[in-house]
Amino acid sequence: MGKLTLSLEQEIIDRAKRVARTRKTSLSKMISQFLSSLEPTASQDSFLARLHQELEREGYKPSSLDDDQLRERHMAEKYR
Repeated sequence: MGKLTLSLEQEIIDRAKRVARTRKTSLSKMISQFLSSLEPTASQDSFLARLHQELEREGYKPSSLDDDQLRERHMAEKYR
């Protein structure tokens, strides 16, 4: 198995970790499944459309909390 390093905004990472936790899976497994489903010839527009559809199908809804509230919640969970 290989290793991949990604650079993402912290908010995206935190959100993805929350989604993975609610699915009772790891973020690595979730990303692996998603990347496995990609077609080599898919355009960026279709990639984004499929990502959006997949997130909606899985029940993802954007948080109603602002960045400060999300950060505060994350820190409380992290240092529990």
